[in-house]
Amino acid sequence: MLDCSNTRYGTCPCGGRYTERSVTINMTSSGRDVVLPDVPQARCPVCGSSVYLLAHLELIEAVFHARTVEPRD
Repeated sequence: MLDCSNTRYGTCPCGGRYTERSVTINMTSSGRDVVLPDVPQARCPVCGSSVYLLAHLELIEAVFHARTVEPRD
């Protein structure tokens, strides 16, 4: 279970405080359907905007482009 009190995402430009949650990402890469379960994402409860940490975006992009990357902390 994710700790939604985590503050590593900071504050949204609208003034809301991002809360972390887990999402499933569905995409097509090289003609194949790919499902990435339990991807950490933060969402602003005020305006609904969503953000990812850079390390998570790099891994999502690597899967999309079918290449390997070293995970960051």
